[in-house]
Amino acid sequence: MQVDPEIELSEERMQVRRMDGKKAMELLKAAEKDSYPPDGCGIAWNRPAEETPGTSPGSREAVYRGTDCNCQARVAFQNNYAVSLVVKSAC
Repeated sequence: MQVDPEIELSEERMQVRRMDGKKAMELLKAAEKDSYPPDGCGIAWNRPAEETPGTSPGSREAVYRGTDCNCQARVAFQNNYAVSLVVKSAC
């Protein structure tokens, strides 16, 4: 976890070898609510705001954005498995 109170930045990152995409989304949603109780920071989970190909074959990254404090959640996939989860914000 990274926090910089001067610029009100927080970032939580988790690297995994291979996680089911559904489980990855459940963890990201729980992290959002934990960071911004009780209802989170307004992330729209119905579809990514941005989805880009990754740097290696079979990889991609999805970004979900919220309405408060520039919050966002990111999940990186390798093939069909999540390998990196990030929740961050800067107010």
